Amino acid sequence: PFYMIKEINEVPQIIYNTTNYYSKNKVLENIPKGFWKGISRIKLIACGTSYHACLIGEHLLSEIGYDTTSYIASEFIYSDPIIDKNTLCVFVSQSGETADTLSAINIAKQKGAKTIGITNVLTSTITKICDYILPIKCGAEIAVASTKAYNGQLTVFYILSKYLSNNIKNYKKVLNDLKKLNKIIDIKNIEEQIKPLVKAVLDSNTVFMVGRQTDYVTSLESSLKLKEITYINCQGYASGELKHGTISLVDNNTLVFAYITNKKLANKTINVVKQTQSRGAKLCVVSPFDDILTDTTINYKIKLPSCPEYLYPLIAVLPMQLLSYHTSVTLGYNPDKPRNLAKSITVE
Repeated sequence: PFYMIKEINEVPQIIYNTTNYYSKNKVLENIPKGFWKGISRIKLIACGTSYHACLIGEHLLSEIGYDTTSYIASEFIYSDPIIDKNTLCVFVSQSGETADTLSAINIAKQKGAKTIGITNVLTSTITKICDYILPIKCGAEIAVASTKAYNGQLTVFYILSKYLSNNIKNYKKVLNDLKKLNKIIDIKNIEEQIKPLVKAVLDSNTVFMVGRQTDYVTSLESSLKLKEITYINCQGYASGELKHGTISLVDNNTLVFAYITNKKLANKTINVVKQTQSRGAKLCVVSPFDDILTDTTINYKIKLPSCPEYLYPLIAVLPMQLLSYHTSVTLGYNPDKPRNLAKSITVE
């Protein structure tokens, strides 16, 4: 009935298609080796959902030893960032026409940086002005609220980070692991799990989404999806920040979503969100871990399929993409065309 649900259902296939494209066409291998030499820092620049993809990219590239920072493009262009010939700037834009991002590219090039664009539209302006382009192979995305393009952007960051690690074994492993997600992700199963939560969202005055590390980024992107197409006020937080002021907003009409996909940090997040429950909040845990989901005091649970832990950002966002869609439709809105928004922001 709407493009948005069609596009969410395409996520498993676009992860496969994008990975297969990079594997078969040697996209990164065909960039001259000299381009990568001497890079001392990496800056990732984007807006909105694409900025959230950059935050995951920052985590992945920092893990392999690169000094990496993410910027909102509209802030980057006025911040006089430290950039030189040894800086790689990566610009992410679904449309390839985002005005702030294009302005940021021009600034980076004036300062002598190496530039790469990640986009879904290979005829767009970004492809004409960056040194190299890393495409997302997910087809046209019609719905204004980005879903499959976000998953495609994450897929490219996983591939890029493993390639830059200079470990061919790890590079081949990520290609193999990403392709397997096509069989692991069951959209219909996730959809059935989220349907009872539509009423819970509608019955709440306040919705928070929390997590740590990459789960925090998932919280940010998830809260943006809900805001974009349901117009419900929802905020994403690092779970450790809740006690630094925000927990004062928690009451009996609060719903808290806790993303827990990092086993080492699971207890840290659980300890915090249990405190919101003690103040009257309803709690939904999104996790693959059975030992957490067997807790009978948790009000709602969404079980994620098992996959390599480092890939969970690709899967954990799916429940909220689906919940946002179903809540929007229940409210009688058109999720493809949210009010006041446009697919491509072509002015500052």
